[in-house]
Amino acid sequence: MQKTVVYLFALIFSLVLSGCENTNENEVDIFSASKFDKKLNALKPLVEKVSTTNMVLIKEGFFKMGSNEGQLSNQPEHDVFLDSFYIDKFEATYGEYLPIMNKSSWRKHRFAEKKDINLDMPVTWITWFDAAAYCKLVGKRLPTEAEWEKAARGGTTGLKFPWGNTLSSEKANTYPEHIVKGGRYPANQFGLYDMIGNVWEYCSDWHENLAYLNGEYKNPQGPEKARYKVIRGGSWDSIGRTATVYDRSRIARYGEGSDIGFRCAMDAHD
Repeated sequence: MQKTVVYLFALIFSLVLSGCENTNENEVDIFSASKFDKKLNALKPLVEKVSTTNMVLIKEGFFKMGSNEGQLSNQPEHDVFLDSFYIDKFEATYGEYLPIMNKSSWRKHRFAEKKDINLDMPVTWITWFDAAAYCKLVGKRLPTEAEWEKAARGGTTGLKFPWGNTLSSEKANTYPEHIVKGGRYPANQFGLYDMIGNVWEYCSDWHENLAYLNGEYKNPQGPEKARYKVIRGGSWDSIGRTATVYDRSRIARYGEGSDIGFRCAMDAHD
């Protein structure tokens, strides 16, 4: 009798799991993550030469990363050295994203066939996989968390925002606003737009709460593996505490939303 009960429980459990499996090859969820890892690794760039016209060169050197205040995952403030890299001036838009993805073998965006989409707006409703795939297809990559923070700080040290320690509705698109076209708010000292607010931005790193305690000081890449990916910068729906240059947040690789986007980066070769 006991063996029968155990067998029935195992059968029911297996049926529940099989019912949860993703049968849509274009849908990204926890059950299909490994499949999208393989697809991402197999992608080849669709461009032969990458233009840096709309990118900014961030020169090599040390900067202060993190903070000694706020949530524990931001702490401690520490010195990090980065090699030179390029990063996009603006967040990726629908006008950039849709044509590239429609040419590729990657899954199509939910708005791919929508006729009235504003192509100048930052692309949202994308997963981390989608953002990483787009960057790879255009010969770039997602920025590391350290690269993102150095770029966002704009050369400043010890400040919450590139312009100071007080959130300003004239300098960043945060709560209670709505998503806007890139460039409406002033650029930071490096000439980068919307590093604070508008949409959260994906980074390449895995998220770990105590990453800074065990991290590398030179060109850190983040933990080898974790449950979530890092997102930075806050959005149009963020309050000041979550929209600083150092605040760290996270999302599953298959998560998406109306307030999450990205920008690309790439190595600066001699």
